[in-house]
Amino acid sequence: MLPVSKDILIKTSLGKIQRSKLRKKYESGEFDSLIADFASLEKEYTPPIVPAENGYEEKIINLFSKITGISTGEIGATSNFFSLGGTSLEILRLLTSLKGQFDTKRNFSLVDLLRDPTPRGIAHLASSKTANNKEYNPIVPLQKKGVGAPIFMIHPGVGEVLVL
Repeated sequence: MLPVSKDILIKTSLGKIQRSKLRKKYESGEFDSLIADFASLEKEYTPPIVPAENGYEEKIINLFSKITGISTGEIGATSNFFSLGGTSLEILRLLTSLKGQFDTKRNFSLVDLLRDPTPRGIAHLASSKTANNKEYNPIVPLQKKGVGAPIFMIHPGVGEVLVL
């Protein structure tokens, strides 16, 4: 995916993007300078890859790789699942995989994964020696500050609540 300005997108009279003309522009090299600029920005702002410190983190990095399709060499212990392209459906796949992968008394919840969606954060949960005795709180605040009225989102699949 390449971010471009709206004026570069060629549209039909109905307002639809003319993909064939856009593809021809791409193939002729009209976007090469944009691609180079984007690559340099990506390189500059991509945080360094932090290596796994233990077996838990390595297993979780492997799960991230399997689900996102990104090689394990590009995923670090502090890589955010969503920054790697993970989606809401894929985090549910990750949750299912985690429950089958680890023999732990700790019960993983979607809320746990949303609070710290990194291999290190999940490994900390997986390596807990005790069961999750904290009272279950399905509310996950995504934005804790602001002046507007809060927005509540309830997922129909698992019934967990997100607060914006």
